Amino acid sequence: KEIVFTDEDGDVNRLKIGADAHLQWCTQVVGVGCRALREVRLDHHGACRFQVTFFEPRMGAAWRAVIAKPGPGLEQQALARRLLLFAQASMVRTSGDAIDILSSPATSDGDQEPHAVPFQTHAREHRPFLEFPLPLTTSDDERTDGLARVRLRLAGNWRGADFAGQCLAIVEQPEDCSPCVFDERHCAAQALRNTTTLDEFLEFEVARPAFSAVTTDFGHNHSVCFRGTGPFVPVGVEKPALLLLGRVVYYPLPRVHFLPQVVRIGVRTFLNPGWHEEIALECTDCPTHSRLAVRPIIADARCKGL
Repeated sequence: KEIVFTDEDGDVNRLKIGADAHLQWCTQVVGVGCRALREVRLDHHGACRFQVTFFEPRMGAAWRAVIAKPGPGLEQQALARRLLLFAQASMVRTSGDAIDILSSPATSDGDQEPHAVPFQTHAREHRPFLEFPLPLTTSDDERTDGLARVRLRLAGNWRGADFAGQCLAIVEQPEDCSPCVFDERHCAAQALRNTTTLDEFLEFEVARPAFSAVTTDFGHNHSVCFRGTGPFVPVGVEKPALLLLGRVVYYPLPRVHFLPQVVRIGVRTFLNPGWHEEIALECTDCPTHSRLAVRPIIADARCKGL
């Protein structure tokens, strides 16, 4: 097993277990080769970018490498996390200012003070953990063609909330809920403030990531990450917070079998006006959050002569 990355000098770095069963760092730099390690240090080197320092057993011998490939973002953060876990599993000392964010993906409210940065670097875990339903996708189902963007609803009174910096994203695993998932200047999700009842909820339209194209609800840990302020943010947190809101729950798209005949319903207009009729519909894969819309039939004058 080994972990490979390219540094900003273009050199390929490898972290692996040597023949002596000890952790080694290997590089293409002439005259260096492979070196045994006593410590691995991981530090931030800009937004969602990491620097690795490899310390040899002899004091004073250290080698630094700024990760360039994969580029800054979630993929580089995931690689830095693998480096950390690999070193820890090899009983090598680990240190650095990036240790907390790489080893502690989320904290409960009040467990940890936010860092002095524009946005928190640690995601607080929302209590209670929420569930966000999304339809399953299948490559041979034409009904999934329009699911490239989905809507996620956040309950609560959002009227008067500060929407600056707010953003929402679906992440592949809880530990991905970090500043790396959001663009500092632009939010890929759209807050539908003008089309929702802000006294009750706020709805976001979110681009559906490729990893969410699943055909079963098992074997995943997809989650929803929120950045900003609002009803979910704990009291006392003044700056925009990172919140791990909950888990994505996938469900199959319902299949409704329409009635072969038009149902005629009599409507009372005098003495207890109104109507009541029980209609049995056959529906396959209809979850509890399915809704039935009743709409009037609009007669088109152009069709009367056909």
